[in-house]
Amino acid sequence: MQVTAWKKSLDSKVTTLNNFERQLSDEGTIILKFFLHISRDEQKHRLEMRERNPLTAWLVTPAIWNLHRHYDDSLPIIDGFLYETNTEYAPWHIVEATDRDYAVEKVSSTLVKTLENAVVDGKKERSAKEKHTEIEKPKKNPVKWRSIPENPCTKEECDEELRNLQIEMLELQYLLYNVRSLSSSCTKAGTPRERAET
Repeated sequence: MQVTAWKKSLDSKVTTLNNFERQLSDEGTIILKFFLHISRDEQKHRLEMRERNPLTAWLVTPAIWNLHRHYDDSLPIIDGFLYETNTEYAPWHIVEATDRDYAVEKVSSTLVKTLENAVVDGKKERSAKEKHTEIEKPKKNPVKWRSIPENPCTKEECDEELRNLQIEMLELQYLLYNVRSLSSSCTKAGTPRERAET
């Protein structure tokens, strides 16, 4: 893999990534990004260990070894990418990860601290909103205890109206549950109203 091609690929993704993270943040998502940094020697050691293990050997590809060979060349590119994508709403946390136990503890403590602060901030925000928001009582609607039709109809007229309403309900049901096949069903069998009229 050429370092310049990799740099171009990362540069083209900066704006898209920042916009996407901004959308997530605006919707209330907490975003934390961790860059786990290891030395060149540690990287080589871990790659060799993965290659020796039959369960993880498939993870080590020639492209990975090529990236390792360009370790020193890729550090400025990584620094630039981290700088461009480090925002207030989606910050990077760089963790020295040569010691795995330290890395796990650092990531865990950062997560816990951030989530605890978010809970406290959320409670403060909710209590501030509750103080300023008064709940309006709903308006009372008069209740009719009896439903008397304005224009009484005969049994035949009621049956006809009921039949029309049932067909209308079938059409609505047909549209709701068969939207995907609406065009093919309508052309083959017709709508429920068309079937009822035949």
